[in-house]
Amino acid sequence: MSDLEALKNKLESEVLRIQDSLGSGSAKSYDEYKEFCGRIKGLSTAINSIEDLQEANEKGEYEDDD
Repeated sequence: MSDLEALKNKLESEVLRIQDSLGSGSAKSYDEYKEFCGRIKGLSTAINSIEDLQEANEKGEYEDDD
């Protein structure tokens, strides 16, 4: 498993943990609910970026700027 795949799996696990927590009513206020949703959105953005990078690497389209 590549480092990117391991990171993606960890982020996906965190999303699932937050979703389970929300499903069990852990958000005690609307502000907490918004915070959880924001965390899910941020993690999902990171996951999508990893997937885009993996796809570009597979196609040989990624070039390191360094």
